[in-house]
Amino acid sequence: MLQVRFDEILVPVLVLYASYGICYLLQASNIPILAEIEPGEVDERIAKRKKRKKGENREKNKRSEDPGWGKTEIAYSLVIVLFISSTGLIFSFTQFDLNEDWLSALLDLKETSPPTSGYLDPVKKPEYSILSWWDYGNWILYIAKRPVVCNNFQAGAIDAARFFATDNETLAKEILKKRGVKYIITDDKMMLGNETFKGKFKAIMRIAGLDTKDNTYVFKVYKNSMFYKLHVKNGAEGIKLLSKHGSVKVFEVLS
Repeated sequence: MLQVRFDEILVPVLVLYASYGICYLLQASNIPILAEIEPGEVDERIAKRKKRKKGENREKNKRSEDPGWGKTEIAYSLVIVLFISSTGLIFSFTQFDLNEDWLSALLDLKETSPPTSGYLDPVKKPEYSILSWWDYGNWILYIAKRPVVCNNFQAGAIDAARFFATDNETLAKEILKKRGVKYIITDDKMMLGNETFKGKFKAIMRIAGLDTKDNTYVFKVYKNSMFYKLHVKNGAEGIKLLSKHGSVKVFEVLS
């Protein structure tokens, strides 16, 4: 529930929850809620209301009037207020991850790469796609306006992980062909982490189905991976470095 990329899925649920909460609080506050009724029901409802009113008047002298707000209503209201305010508080202290390197790379790619049709329409197949790690999928979509192999919902993340982690260039080319990849984007955060640097490569290996318990094996996979060949050695067979923007590199797949 705390992952921002699932907001679109959670919104309908939160709307229903909020609607129920508002109705509950209104009823507890003795605010009348109007509803359409059939003409024949009017007299019956009036009679019941008069009878109930008489009963309330008799009880009125025996006890003080109930304000309608008990511990349950107060607790429910506090939960709603704290839930809404907590998200804003968290994001007010959280720095947005899109740095100048990524912004420069994506704006440049938008200007220099050929446009595609239907990149936001899942029914139409675009002319080509861009391969990067799933963390950066939505940035590419919304800034560069280009289709991606995988985005923040992680669809296509397995193929991306297998490409970056493999040392088999034949397999890598098969994935590129399967996904219609024309451009590849990497950044320093995808590198193998250490004591002072939290890299993403172990996560890439896990999604690719590789074991990450043995550090010696992890380092061996990393040094022979397609990611290492591209991001560290600046290219591989059939893939050339197109541009460099600080920590971000853009590659072109040669047809």
